[in-house]
Amino acid sequence: MLKAFRPMRRRERISIRMTTSRDSQAAITDSPDLLIRTMLEISDLVGSTDDLDNVLKQMVRITADLMQMPIVSIYLMEADGVLRRRSNVGLSEHLQQATFKLGEGIPGWVAIHGETVALTDVTRDPRYGPNPVALKEPHAYICVPLRVRGQVIGVMSAGRMAVKAYTSNQCRAFETISRMAALVIEKHRVQAENARAQHLAGVAVSLSEIAHYVKNVVFAARIAESGLDRALDRGESSERLRPSWTTIKRANQKIHKLVDDMLNYARDKEPVPERALDLNALVSSVADDLRYHAEKHGVHVALELDEPLPTARLDASMVYDVVMNLLCNAIDAIPEKARGHVVLRSTHLPEQNGLRIEVEDNGTGIPEAVQKKLFTLFFSTKGERGTGIGLAASRKAVEKQGGSLTFTTVEGKGTRFVVDLPLSCRSTRHDPDLVTCARGGTATKDVLRKLNILFLCTGNSCRSQMAEGWARELKGNVMHAYSAGIESHGLNSRAVEVMSEAGVDISGQASKTVDEVKAVDFDYVITVCGHANETCPMWLQGRAKVVHVGFDDPPRLAETVETDEAKLNCYRRVRDAIRAFVETLPEALTEECRK
Repeated sequence: MLKAFRPMRRRERISIRMTTSRDSQAAITDSPDLLIRTMLEISDLVGSTDDLDNVLKQMVRITADLMQMPIVSIYLMEADGVLRRRSNVGLSEHLQQATFKLGEGIPGWVAIHGETVALTDVTRDPRYGPNPVALKEPHAYICVPLRVRGQVIGVMSAGRMAVKAYTSNQCRAFETISRMAALVIEKHRVQAENARAQHLAGVAVSLSEIAHYVKNVVFAARIAESGLDRALDRGESSERLRPSWTTIKRANQKIHKLVDDMLNYARDKEPVPERALDLNALVSSVADDLRYHAEKHGVHVALELDEPLPTARLDASMVYDVVMNLLCNAIDAIPEKARGHVVLRSTHLPEQNGLRIEVEDNGTGIPEAVQKKLFTLFFSTKGERGTGIGLAASRKAVEKQGGSLTFTTVEGKGTRFVVDLPLSCRSTRHDPDLVTCARGGTATKDVLRKLNILFLCTGNSCRSQMAEGWARELKGNVMHAYSAGIESHGLNSRAVEVMSEAGVDISGQASKTVDEVKAVDFDYVITVCGHANETCPMWLQGRAKVVHVGFDDPPRLAETVETDEAKLNCYRRVRDAIRAFVETLPEALTEECRK
């Protein structure tokens, strides 16, 4: 029953005999042309950029076609010495996840002995018993080792339902294919290891750059701190304290900007477009926000806005951050005591169905040696004043919306950055949660992914909990709803009771602080009480649009009445007000943001 075939030596010539037999199995595997074509198909996978699992799937399909076998599998050796089936054709889904210890089953035997096994009827072989997904029907079976540099890295097997012996040529053909498959697998593993090594090296360099930058900022702050301590010990006036305090504030600002830049670059956030963004208004607001910074550096900022511009469907927060970063860089590029001039320009591009933003300065220009590195993460031309993240994050934000960020520069004369954006942003990633927003019961043409929305209040006990409950109940098709508090005061029992009366069960929700939901990339934060609006954490404001919609505090209202029913009525009134607001989402959010 068992035939153990000698694996072909490396220099051994393959001799495959042409056959005129009607047996299609023999004809396919005895054809030199088909075998060579199949080997070429597998060798083409060496240069494939697909991940290993996709490459393995292609291998088993190619092999199944060549051998005309309904079942082909590849098992690879894992770090714990277990053979795991990584790819196959012909097995139902519940039979695909098979593993063998070394020496267990025919794959485990082949992995230890390094020999090809070909069986006329695998079910009669005693080694077949431990197979956890054994097929009951008799069938022919072949299993060969996958070797790389003399080491077995896995096995490859094939089977057919007919009880018929494999020919010598068929076995050698399968061995040849397995040798090619092993080389392809090893090449992909080496590529993956190199990619991991490069990634780790990049992380190490990045961490080193960050550590160096933070160390210098902290060093300056500690010197100022020492000066401040000495001045306080001597009882000196506030004016003598001001320089040290200014240095500490500057250090805090630098660290805050570094964290913001890192968050903006690292998060893989999809754009949340507004219905009708006024780009000129946004550009003007950036110029206003940086007016003091420009005046302090003696730089005049001029606006040249194309009027009228069509409204755009873009992520206002992303575009604002990009323009802010480019304008800051332009101002900083002006040498001290020079007459600085920066132009912020907007243009309609009707032929491209897009818009253009230009930021042009008369600064020092960018040296040719550093131009290619300009968008490289952690590369900065500002020395200790820059983080090297802003431009990389800006380009990523622009490209996320289907646009481009380019520049032209002349040394000694200045630089012009150009942001080209479509009128309607295009998401760069397919989102399985895509839904059609509805307004007034009629589906619109705007297709958006589900939004991540956080309802924030002081203690996450009542109002924010009711808002989360209503959002899950009424708007679960267009948003993922969360709630949290500046503090955690526990779930209010009366809130649970009145929500249950309305058919919404929030008893399974938990009171939590905002720090417990840091991992969620929120699109909007809705503060439902004044205190939460005033104390909303800065890290959260930098990551999401914050909208304040205040509601009365039910526990405080209940303190003004005596009976339990009257107290519950206070909760019911706020419950109904929150429901009315939630029913306007998400359209009301963009309306609120434009106010």
